[in-house]
Amino acid sequence: MDMRNGCIVRVGTSLAILVLLLISNPADAATPRPGIPLIHTTDLFRPYNDPDDHWDLACVYALARRGDVDLKAVVIDYPPAEFKERNPDVIAVAQMNRIMGLAVPVVVGSPHPMKSRNDMQSHASQSDLQGVQAILNILRTSDDTLLAEQGKQDRHMWCTAGFFHLAGYSVSIDGETSPLDRARDTGVCVFEPIQVTCSDAGVPQWRSDPGSRSRFVLHVRDVKHYQSAMTKAMNSLLAANY
Repeated sequence: MDMRNGCIVRVGTSLAILVLLLISNPADAATPRPGIPLIHTTDLFRPYNDPDDHWDLACVYALARRGDVDLKAVVIDYPPAEFKERNPDVIAVAQMNRIMGLAVPVVVGSPHPMKSRNDMQSHASQSDLQGVQAILNILRTSDDTLLAEQGKQDRHMWCTAGFFHLAGYSVSIDGETSPLDRARDTGVCVFEPIQVTCSDAGVPQWRSDPGSRSRFVLHVRDVKHYQSAMTKAMNSLLAANY
């Protein structure tokens, strides 16, 4: 089983690093395949920190309903100290399960910040580690490589492109979606293959690698129309599935 790590970082105004944990090459999107396994990680709080996290959740569930992704779990961050008045919004996940007729489990991450990437948090309780254990259990019982979309460091719909890309779609400048193998150069953005490493401090370094099939940099070709294109694509997805 090949588990690939990823992170997301904003670079300038037209470029964002979006490292996706892919189980298949997007170029194979035309080939019939089961939904791509996905663990959705999010800072989904109530009251909300910012509303796009709830839109992200709705998009993921819509893709799950269409069969594009196999939503294994929703993992919600434990609210940081500065958000002590907020709670993990497990209610929103329960509402989506009810609306979509699904039974996706929801768990919460550890309240203890990691001291290093090797920190096993041996002092933590079983309740503290429920999110970690859920992810490990999914990985251990799966015969497939799992995909996870993570990172919420910017709020300009950078995540939306990743959702469509992992499901095998491109979004045009006009907000129309089409399979990646038919999109050619019409997409408002493109995912370019890269090699990337991430330090213990969470700082990524990357370089272009045309041969990479698992890690990509999101290059926004048309910054002016990117947000409107993603908004239209997202609205069409949600309208067709809710």
